Amino acid sequence: MSHVCHGSFLVTLATAAAFQVLDVGPPRTGTQTLKAALEVYGFRALHTSYNYTARLPWCEYLFGGGALEPALRTLDGYDTAMDEPFHLVYKEVMEAFPESKFLLPVKDPDEWYDNVLAAGQDLNMDLEEAAATHEMSSGFDYLAAMTLRIPSMRTCSGCINWGCDFLNVTGKPNRERCVASYRAHIEAVQATIPSHRLLLFHFSDGWAALSHFLGQPIPDRPFPYVDDFFEEPFALKRRRDKQRIIKRHGRE
Repeated sequence: MSHVCHGSFLVTLATAAAFQVLDVGPPRTGTQTLKAALEVYGFRALHTSYNYTARLPWCEYLFGGGALEPALRTLDGYDTAMDEPFHLVYKEVMEAFPESKFLLPVKDPDEWYDNVLAAGQDLNMDLEEAAATHEMSSGFDYLAAMTLRIPSMRTCSGCINWGCDFLNVTGKPNRERCVASYRAHIEAVQATIPSHRLLLFHFSDGWAALSHFLGQPIPDRPFPYVDDFFEEPFALKRRRDKQRIIKRHGRE
């Protein structure tokens, strides 16, 4: 689905001078690492796996016929944003924030597929718990419940909008289709965003390439590599949330 930005109200946004960097990589392409790295520079980062409610207006805009302005308002007070569905709205962000820059992490498409498939299978257990309990709670259970209950969120999650279904909401994911969609996304991003505003970022390059692109000094600390999805305390919190709901509802 394509969308046209209407500049008549975009210039009035209070965030127009603040927002700086959008990560246009899909989920499981190092979004947590980029969040940690950009925060070292002092950037205020909005990562939608840590702030699930920020997904709602964007998903409604993309797949529910919602307005763009409420979605853009989620960027108030932030310098950078990443994770689903921000990788789908680079055209809108380009127009709303003419000085903004964009990061596209370089990942092997087949390795990306394997990574996100494993994450989706793990998260799908949360979806099953949410479906069984019909309960909105905190943490990943909250995300799971929203995903199940709101049509635009279902379309907006697990790369379903790419013809994938990593959360197994509509059927089994298809490797060929998903990898083709990922490759098409990379091509579209490079064809749309001017080269001086886009960094194809190899994580092995560390601070140097990122700092040069953003006009920031190179930090005097190791480059962070973060993936809390399967690690403590992120995974532990998800397991505790799940056990809490099972206990409350008397399920084995």
